[in-house]
Amino acid sequence: MPCLWKLCLDGTAITELPSSIGYATELEILDLTNCRKLRSLPSSICELTLLETLSHSGCSDLGKCEVNSGSLDALPRTSDQLCSLKQLVLKNCSSLRALPALPSTLIMVVDASNCESLEDIIPQSIFSPYRMSLFANCFKLTKFQSRMERDLQSMAADVDQELWRSLYEEQKPEVPIAFSSVFPGSGIPDWFEHRSEGHEINIEVSQNWYASDFLGFALSAVVAPEKEPLTSGWITYCDLGCGALDSKLKSNGIFSFSFSDKFTIGLEHITIVSDHMWLVYVPSFIGCASEKWSYIKFSFRTDRESCIVKRCGVCPVYTKSNSDDESNSDEGNPRGRDVDDLHERRLEDNTIGRSQKKRKVE
Repeated sequence: MPCLWKLCLDGTAITELPSSIGYATELEILDLTNCRKLRSLPSSICELTLLETLSHSGCSDLGKCEVNSGSLDALPRTSDQLCSLKQLVLKNCSSLRALPALPSTLIMVVDASNCESLEDIIPQSIFSPYRMSLFANCFKLTKFQSRMERDLQSMAADVDQELWRSLYEEQKPEVPIAFSSVFPGSGIPDWFEHRSEGHEINIEVSQNWYASDFLGFALSAVVAPEKEPLTSGWITYCDLGCGALDSKLKSNGIFSFSFSDKFTIGLEHITIVSDHMWLVYVPSFIGCASEKWSYIKFSFRTDRESCIVKRCGVCPVYTKSNSDDESNSDEGNPRGRDVDDLHERRLEDNTIGRSQKKRKVE
């Protein structure tokens, strides 16, 4: 089968692929959509080094024999050898319990929406540069969330920042996204330094915030259907405005631009009735005179009125972990503070100052 580049078995009653599939070394597309009796894939599939698209959407029995035997290997453990893979579709694989390590392909889309049994993911499968993943309605998927801060920071350190800046120069003012993921969740993770109810958040930054160890921003938004369940995909945006604040916290804008995640359109035909979290990483890309900034405003939105943003969060990402910088004071912390909190502090300081002066006069 050296000349076979596309194989469509969608809708067939096959229960397994023959190990000889490994001889189809020129295969680029393997479509197993709605092969409802398919339970596992042979390890020889990992010999398909030119395979770009692998679709298991609707394979409801995929992983069922592994559930019964106590194993989680419906997909081969050596799946990371599929070095050309760009799209992995696992939608509606209701028996699938685990996602193995995937190759660090330059760009990859992973769609495992409606995999209601999915509970275990190798971090490499998700937190890899230029990876977009959809886990809508995967309510058992909670383990990886506890370690996502470390995994995201590790991924950010692997991004070629210079390459990303060149991409920004080509595509501005709309900035591409290096990583995004959607999964069930109603709260912004605790490790996000700046969190807010609603769709907007403002942070103040100190003069040295844009340091050499700055890797970019982690962004998060909780999106939800406003009234009726969502039955179609959407585009998620984050509009970013930068400027200077005077002593009265009035802003003088310098410039603004937008991040957009169009991969959430892939949630077409997926019914969503509850809160889901959108997690994004945007590398350091700014080439302007950032030392002039004193505040940054982030505003989140979608392109559908039926899909609202309930809360949001922003976390600058640095090469050092948060714990390494806990000893820094607010004035020396380049990560910044919420502008609203800063305003309240200044009001309190002024009140305290007036009280002290009054006591001295008395």
